[in-house]
Amino acid sequence: MSVPDLTSPNAASAYLATLPLADPLATLGRLAPYMDALAARALPAPAQFAALHGAEAPLALVVEDAEKRLRGRPLPFAEAETAVLAQTLALLAACADAWRRLADGLASQGPQPVGAPAHAEPAQAYERALFHRGQALQIALLARSEPPAGLWRQLHGDFAAAEAAGVAAQAWPDRKGRTVGPMRHYVATLLIDMAKPASQSFREQRQTQRWARRLAKLAPVMPLPADGELPPFLIDLRADRGLRRQGRNDGDARGALRVLDSAPLAEHLRRLKSRLKAGHSPAELGLGEGLGADECSRLLDHLRPPWSQQALARAYAPEPIQGQARLITAFSALAWHLGQLAPDAARPVQTRNDFDRLVVFGSSGSQGTPQVPEASEWGVIEQGAEAWRLFHPRPPERLFHDQLVAVADSAGRFGLGRVSSLLMALGGGLAVKVRRIDGPVAGVLARFADGGETHPALWVGHNELPALLLPRGAYRRGRLADVPPPAAAGNGRQQWRLESVLAAGADCELAAVQPV
Repeated sequence: MSVPDLTSPNAASAYLATLPLADPLATLGRLAPYMDALAARALPAPAQFAALHGAEAPLALVVEDAEKRLRGRPLPFAEAETAVLAQTLALLAACADAWRRLADGLASQGPQPVGAPAHAEPAQAYERALFHRGQALQIALLARSEPPAGLWRQLHGDFAAAEAAGVAAQAWPDRKGRTVGPMRHYVATLLIDMAKPASQSFREQRQTQRWARRLAKLAPVMPLPADGELPPFLIDLRADRGLRRQGRNDGDARGALRVLDSAPLAEHLRRLKSRLKAGHSPAELGLGEGLGADECSRLLDHLRPPWSQQALARAYAPEPIQGQARLITAFSALAWHLGQLAPDAARPVQTRNDFDRLVVFGSSGSQGTPQVPEASEWGVIEQGAEAWRLFHPRPPERLFHDQLVAVADSAGRFGLGRVSSLLMALGGGLAVKVRRIDGPVAGVLARFADGGETHPALWVGHNELPALLLPRGAYRRGRLADVPPPAAAGNGRQQWRLESVLAAGADCELAAVQPV
């Protein structure tokens, strides 16, 4: 696409007027050369400010559309989703570069008089640069993707430039009454990264972003003293990552290091938790409308350790592979490996379809030697009593957050779990954490009187609460299932009511049940 001619203020306005706003993808394609042109060759300050400010509304539309296309999608992305992510990140980077070019030019002119217009204030331009650079990182994290190489280093550079111009700590209300400023956006981005977003649902990620922007004022970024002990966690303005642990040679580079003073924020989070327990609503505490107290309490429990700097999320880069594990996702494979719902000698099967026909209809319609459904091989980064951490350079299947899967231990025994964290690595591949679901698992046949159906199922003693893993489509709230007593963990009751869906798999659902 040709680069637009933006040599005059009127040319920028005319170009923006032609954007096809009803088609966000087309608008994305048209905005990219516009921002590239402004990033490469700045107009005079008033015209550059107007050209960038005029693009804010269509840019917000493009970012919102990209979020909708990327959130909740299984990973790795399809080709179209990958293209949207890459194009959106490139657009935001060019936008931040254009604002940074304007900010540096204004800063070089020295302090502006009180009451100077916004287009003459370097603080306003640095604030926009940091906002859009932070947006790029947030989009990457919402898409469960490792941020592009160099993004953090550019973000640190924007903040360092605002510091050098003496405007980093300035803050002012925007048009919606929210307080904004260079440091506010910088700190909010740090907090969002510290919140372990790869392990959060989309709803939790969005709420974390809102809280980070609101509470950023409670965690200022401070320079290190000339001497004395270094804190456990540091911001390195030279590094391509956010907060990191103290290093061996950090004492020799104090000028490039900063500290995030999160003590006031930690105390505020403690008070919020206490007031929630006392019965105050989330709305009363400024945590947002439409949120339940239990939901807020769980999110506070998740955020307090990293935001108090008691713990730090792992680095994005995958760690060395320590071994191999087998992973399965299809319900037929889960039923086979976990529930021992295998064909007997009188009814052998040869294919996955034969197995599915057997467990659903009781007959395979084929003869031959049974074949176990396939399991993919993943590299083991870490394996413990509660979870596995796995990596695959070219994942053979797409996974989504909170998905039910099963992983085989070193002895080859499969255990049920759910994907509690996943992240596309920058160099390719997928890193996942699978948290084990404790409790006995047994294969059963669940009979539903309302439709005369019989479905294969897995009985799961999940956290001492019974649950049934059913093929997708079998669950309906309030439905009654007859389950043979021996499979019901020794319980004499045979009839159970389906209450709610606890988790979902690729083609199955884990339903909480109550005895009738």
